[in-house]
Amino acid sequence: MNLHKKRINHFPTKGAALAAILLLVLPGTATADQTSPAVRAPGEVFLDLDAKPKLTWSVPGRFEASWKAYNHSTGVYDKNFVNPSKWSMNLDACASQSKRRILGYTFSLTQTGGSWTYKSRTPACQLRLHGLLPAPGKYSSTVTVHTAWGAGSEGVSSPLKQVLDFQDRLIVAMGDSLAAGEGSPDKPGLYNTSENWKGEIRRTGTVKPVLWESPQCHRSKISGPARAAKSLENRHTSVTFISAACSGAQLWHLIDTRYAGREEIFGSLPPQTDAIKAAVGLRGRPIDALLIAVGLNDLHFSTIIENCSTNWKGGNCVAKPACWPGGTLFGKYIPPDMIGKHLDCHGSGGIADQIKALPAKFGALATALKLKLPTARSVYLTGYPSNVFKGGACGSLHFNGVGISAGEAAQMHGWGLQLTQMISNESGRHGWKKPVDLGPLFDSHSYCAGWNGKLLPPGPNGWFTTYEWSWRTQGDKFGTAHPNAAGHVAYGNAFRRAISFR
Repeated sequence: MNLHKKRINHFPTKGAALAAILLLVLPGTATADQTSPAVRAPGEVFLDLDAKPKLTWSVPGRFEASWKAYNHSTGVYDKNFVNPSKWSMNLDACASQSKRRILGYTFSLTQTGGSWTYKSRTPACQLRLHGLLPAPGKYSSTVTVHTAWGAGSEGVSSPLKQVLDFQDRLIVAMGDSLAAGEGSPDKPGLYNTSENWKGEIRRTGTVKPVLWESPQCHRSKISGPARAAKSLENRHTSVTFISAACSGAQLWHLIDTRYAGREEIFGSLPPQTDAIKAAVGLRGRPIDALLIAVGLNDLHFSTIIENCSTNWKGGNCVAKPACWPGGTLFGKYIPPDMIGKHLDCHGSGGIADQIKALPAKFGALATALKLKLPTARSVYLTGYPSNVFKGGACGSLHFNGVGISAGEAAQMHGWGLQLTQMISNESGRHGWKKPVDLGPLFDSHSYCAGWNGKLLPPGPNGWFTTYEWSWRTQGDKFGTAHPNAAGHVAYGNAFRRAISFR
């Protein structure tokens, strides 16, 4: 007896053509009238037109796992995590519908343009393919639903076919305290402090220690670059995020000079381009976006702030030499700003000299990126908030009227604008993307815009960590004048708007 032919005759006239088509979709599968009883033999398979498969899918996120791949003692990420040989995907057919009891599901997945194929029948409506896919990319998927037809026979739905486009973005951050997240720790601490007659603060006790993803670099997972990377992750796109950014770093620390970090805990760290190369590989996977904030420390801006806040006598505190290698300046010892072969404090050491030296340093950075990170598809630099002390400082940085005045703040703003313009020029010269300009974004959220008093956090309009709040929550001064959590949200959003994968 020709079973296929006999079953087709059971369909109503309008269904006959459809049944014939479905037989082509499911060769070797018998069909039966969906509305009237049919002769059933145990083990037979019938096309179930009432079974409607549905499929949703997702990929496991990698942003959070990326932080665990960092080796604090070496300063390098696990290259096997950054370049996995196998990937994962989750398939979900639980929304499938059927008038009959569902017995199970058959999932199949085939790599587009490749030879990899996977097929599985399971009673569960979810299938987790953990460490099985060969690579991100496009996959052809099929899901069918198996139903209880009765008398030992089985129904099977028509197959649902979809193309699943799975992506993983490799986002890399490098640079200084702005990129690292200084001033915005993962979990703020609580410290007791005391203040002398000059308004200078010292830590006197620890109630709760501050927590950083990298204590050595004061690197935070809520920094602007990290926030931008995390925002790219969704159900169909995972993000591998690695950051070598370190508070206090100068351009040379990205290129070829080791650096102790903000707190020397595990010895010196490798140059940041070397650390990223070790994780990604010289000819490894493409870096989708390289986010960099660097240049301000080469101007010794933190020293300028300190000079101005203590109201140095004898001239312009902004233009004073920012460092004096291994010597004493006006009775104050200034540590050598020299590691390896690079001496950054040349000439007078004033900010004008440092500005003039930046193009050569950015040129050296461009060469290092080409040699060590040739797979970087897009490089994004960021400018700095330049009008930090708009109208002058407040609190301990303007203690009893002595400290950063409106005039000094305006001078700092002017130098900041020059730095931002230079970063823009250098980006154009080296073929990098248009830099992210944080100046206008932060202009109305200056250091004193959210001032609430010495023992209170900045208000919602203030996007900078104050000197007092840095001591209170970090136990040190290093967070001073850096974006706080609200500032890093704005910074991250600005980076996210700039990133494009086209």
